[in-house]
Amino acid sequence: MFDEKAAASGAVPEPPGIFGGLAPLPESVKKQWREVYAKAFSQAKLDSPNEPTVHAQRARKTANRLLEVEKPTSYAEAMAMPDWQVFKRERRNGQLVLVTIEARGADAGESKFFFDVPAEPVDAANDAKTSKSADADKDADKTKSAGAGKP
Repeated sequence: MFDEKAAASGAVPEPPGIFGGLAPLPESVKKQWREVYAKAFSQAKLDSPNEPTVHAQRARKTANRLLEVEKPTSYAEAMAMPDWQVFKRERRNGQLVLVTIEARGADAGESKFFFDVPAEPVDAANDAKTSKSADADKDADKTKSAGAGKP
């Protein structure tokens, strides 16, 4: 609930609740949100000293940017997303169905993603290493086959 007196005094509110995520909002994110809010509130007071009604609004808007979810572009990115940003992550008919916590309102369609599930499970942390070693193997095979026809 919004408390005008607390907001005007610069008291840092609790971060907004994230409901429906696979995990609750981590304490580290809450702490960072509070720090950004406090800093943004102070800056808003400097920027608009005669408009106290906008200080809390600007601070909350700035702090809430920490809670924005980046759109995944691959299966590996979708699997690597923190659970608190994900409402649903399930495999269905050979595809990964991912719904982020931003799946609300008019832009809900932009928060639902579908990715083909690879034949072998992908470990997001090792995905880059795997692709590099696969490229190295391909280069080695090309070198071997190129030298095989020569006497």
